[in-house]
Amino acid sequence: MATFITGGTGFLGRYLIAALLQQQQSLFLLVRCNSKTDGLRRIKASLKNLGDFNRLIDDLVEIIPGDVQKPFLGLCAADQQLVTTTCQRYLHCAASVRFDLQLDKARAINVGGTQGILALAEVSQACGILQRVDIVSTAYVAGKQQGLVKEQQHVEDYAFKNTYEQSKHEAEALAWKAMENMPICIHRPSIVVGEANSGRTSSFNTIYTLIQVYARGLWRVLPANKQTPIDLIPVDYVRDVILALQARPESLGQCFHVTAGPDNVLRVAELVAIVESFFPEHKQVIYQPVALWQKIVVPLLALVPLRKLKPVVAVLQTYLPYTKENPLYCDAKVRELLSDADIEVPDVRDYIQKMVGYAVESNFGGST
Repeated sequence: MATFITGGTGFLGRYLIAALLQQQQSLFLLVRCNSKTDGLRRIKASLKNLGDFNRLIDDLVEIIPGDVQKPFLGLCAADQQLVTTTCQRYLHCAASVRFDLQLDKARAINVGGTQGILALAEVSQACGILQRVDIVSTAYVAGKQQGLVKEQQHVEDYAFKNTYEQSKHEAEALAWKAMENMPICIHRPSIVVGEANSGRTSSFNTIYTLIQVYARGLWRVLPANKQTPIDLIPVDYVRDVILALQARPESLGQCFHVTAGPDNVLRVAELVAIVESFFPEHKQVIYQPVALWQKIVVPLLALVPLRKLKPVVAVLQTYLPYTKENPLYCDAKVRELLSDADIEVPDVRDYIQKMVGYAVESNFGGST
């Protein structure tokens, strides 16, 4: 059994690779690198904090240099033939999670990468060896939709909060179309944070960026609706669900939310209270109505000649759509299909305490 994987040096990708190596699976890893030796070094470095995988990497990993922005993921002819005639499974994790990319650049990575993985898988299917393609999408393809978002639903073209959501929506549309003729499963994680039991993470972006602004005493005004739900999910739970679904043929032709679920989310005010509890010496967060912030506060701040304010305001503007309103994500299908597996969504309040604790203790990945 051989699996071709993109995004292996990313936050989620490295957890998936580590687990698959422990299962003694043969892996072909797409890496943006100058040589296979350089790619091997990058993979070993990315797994270093998860354990000693060097021997398994040497025995089980084939590095495939490439680029998700190029046709057929930038594989040379020899590697194209090697991958498409050897790999029965494809796992696509590569993506840009930046919210501020221009749309054409976000599309080049997120849509282009999906096009590339599907093109390679199609050749493997023609060779008669393809078993499945697993696409890691995002729950946020729902864009500005409100209410309860169901799993088995290709979300129609709602308005989007940023180019990340739009490009991932367009990429997922390709997967839904290809699903008509190809064995595909779509996975939609929400906001992926540190491990459930320890809070450990190597990625301090998205929600961590907002927390860091307060933790460093840079700002304590938050434009937000206190009751907005925030769906956060530990990386090890996401890993376990994706691999469990990958092992089930009945997951093919379906889409699954890998999320905390509608009954296990935090509200903005709850998350803020947890963060505040780690900084009793700080003044409490001041909530600002979003409309007032946009119409009055931001224009006024633009007139203030303080350079240190500009990055803070930029961060708040980037994440403001998610503090204003969010839908809930139904995860009933995941729970039903995996009801006989030893995989349960941990309690959000428990792992968020650990998530914030690890971020603070590690100084958000900086020196302690």
